[in-house]
Amino acid sequence: MSDALEALAAAVRKGDAQAVEALLDADPTLVNARRPDGSSFVLFAVYSGHAGLVDTFREHGRSLDLFEATAVGDALAVRAFLASDPAAAKAVSPDGFPVLGLAVFFGHTALAELFLAAGADPGAPATNALKVTPLHAATSRGDAPMVKRLLEMGANPNARQQSGWTSLHNAASQGSVEIVRLLRANHADVSARTDDGK
Repeated sequence: MSDALEALAAAVRKGDAQAVEALLDADPTLVNARRPDGSSFVLFAVYSGHAGLVDTFREHGRSLDLFEATAVGDALAVRAFLASDPAAAKAVSPDGFPVLGLAVFFGHTALAELFLAAGADPGAPATNALKVTPLHAATSRGDAPMVKRLLEMGANPNARQQSGWTSLHNAASQGSVEIVRLLRANHADVSARTDDGK
């Protein structure tokens, strides 16, 4: 990455709105810059826990794409994307996350329902090394109603993410009794082991 991109990445990672604004003022092209994995700095801000920085990018002319709108929970924008292209419900971000997975991971239940209604695959794994599915995301959040919904829609309770972890491993490690019961009731493999034998 160039010095400017590295500085922007560092500022976003810290949640330093003043530094981000100064960098965007100095070089307006940075507002649409991409990270090495293809994702935007807007998504990176949300991933880093600094969603408030999204407004700074917007104020500098950034129009949110489908993945960014999903991550921040912008329902109007997401509905517009789906209206213009229903296949957007099956889209995968440049860094490998299906839009349904993003909606679930960030707790945007209404958007997740929109994507499911539009034909999103409830079991679609990330195409990156993490291999997380929406069910893994819901389990990690401790979101029992979403776990139940995804299972009802046909999500595989035994899908494996990075290191061979299943949703049952996640739920058990977090002590999420309700989710463990849901997964077991839907044929989760209680003898499944992670890649390191746990």
